[in-house]
Amino acid sequence: MRIYVTIFIMTCLLLETASFVVLFSTRFSGPVGVEAAVTGLLKAHPWARQEVAFGAFDPISTQRYSPNSKTGVMNVNQHGFIGNGGDKPALEVFPEKPEGMIRVFLLGGSSMAGNALRSDNTQTIASYLERQLNQQASGGAAFQVLNYGMSGSWTFAELRRFFAEIIHLEPDIVVNLDGWNDAVYMSFEANRNNVKQPILNWDQLSYLYFEHFNGFGRGQTRAPPIFTYTYLLLDHFRVFEKSTDQTRAQLFDNHHMTAQSKFLAEKHDGLHFTLTRNLDAISAHSAANGIRHIAYLQPYADRKRKHITVEQAVLDKHHGIAAAQNGDLWLRDRYRSIMDATYGKYEEAFKTYAAKYANQALVSVINLTDLFSETDEVIYLDSIHYNERGNALIANRIADDIDALLGDSVNK
Repeated sequence: MRIYVTIFIMTCLLLETASFVVLFSTRFSGPVGVEAAVTGLLKAHPWARQEVAFGAFDPISTQRYSPNSKTGVMNVNQHGFIGNGGDKPALEVFPEKPEGMIRVFLLGGSSMAGNALRSDNTQTIASYLERQLNQQASGGAAFQVLNYGMSGSWTFAELRRFFAEIIHLEPDIVVNLDGWNDAVYMSFEANRNNVKQPILNWDQLSYLYFEHFNGFGRGQTRAPPIFTYTYLLLDHFRVFEKSTDQTRAQLFDNHHMTAQSKFLAEKHDGLHFTLTRNLDAISAHSAANGIRHIAYLQPYADRKRKHITVEQAVLDKHHGIAAAQNGDLWLRDRYRSIMDATYGKYEEAFKTYAAKYANQALVSVINLTDLFSETDEVIYLDSIHYNERGNALIANRIADDIDALLGDSVNK
C-alpha cells in the first residue's frame, strides 16, 4: 500500500513540475526575463500571494472595504475606510461632525489609500496630511482627514461615492488624486479581459461582475493550493472557457455600452475624456454648494521622473513580473508608450479643465505629474505606488494647496 501512495505522490509532483515548466515556457520571453517569469509564477500560488484585496462588493461604488478588516497591512476601521493611526479621539469622531471641525475627504486609488505600503496606517498620505494640517492650524481649528482611497478606484467610482455618501457627511474639502487607474482601465483592461472594445467607465471589477452576474464564473475562481500549476496550465489553454467563448463574446457584443463606447472612442480618439468629465461633475457640485474641491492629475513612475538607478531596477523587475502575469502590453517599453500617449491627452484635458475653474475660488485643478521630477530620493515602490517619503511629499503639497484654497476663511 505504501508504495502505491508513494507512486501517487511522486506522479502528482511530476505533474505539477511539468505544468510549471510548460507555463514558464509560455511566459518567458527575452524582454520578460527568467527571474520575472519564475517570480510571477511563484506569486500566483495561493500560499505566496500577497495581493492587496479589492474589498467586498458594493452595489453603488462597485467595491468597499469591510469594517474592522485589513487591506495589505493597513487596518480598516469600524466605518469601512483606512484610519490614520492617530491617538486623538476627537479626530476619530464619525459620522457625526463636531462643531469647529474641518472635514477633508481624500479620494483616489491604492496610491491614495496607501495599502501597498509595508509600514502602518501612520505613513499614508491621509495620515501625514492630517498631522500637518493640525500642526499648522491655529484659533482652535481641527482638521479631520478621511482616507477614502480604495484599491483599484478610478474617477467614475469616486464620482458615485461622492454623490452617494460624501455630500451627506458635511464635507468641507474633497481631494481627488487620479489618472493612473483611469488610464489602465481605458488602455489595458479590454486586452486583459479578452474583449475587443474598452467600455466607457468600466474598471477591472466591472468586467468580472458583468460576467459573474450573467452566469460566467471567470475571475471568481482561483487556482487551488494543490495542483496549482496544473490548474493554471489548463486555464492558460482556456480549458475551462472553451465551451462558453462564443456566448461570452456575444454577451459583450450585445451590451449597448459596447457600441456606444466604440462610437465615442472613434469620435474623441479614445475614452480619455472621461477622466476630466468625471472630476468636473464633482467640481461643479462642490462649487455650487460651498465645498472646496482639489483635483490632481497624479504622477507615476515613468513620466517626468528623474532617473534613480535603484528605483529603475525595481521598475524593470516589476514590469517583467506584470508582463508575465498580464500579457505583453505590460512590458515596460510598450506600457510606457501607451501610458505616455494617454497621459499626454490627460494633461491637455487638465489645461481646459483648469481654465474653466480659474476664477472659481472653491475649486483648484492641478497637474501634479512633475512633482517628483527633480527629487533625488527613491519614491516609487512600483509603477504607481509611492513609498512613505513619496506620501509625505504629496501630503505637503496637498496641505499647501488646502491652505491657499482656504485663504482667510479659517483663522490659521
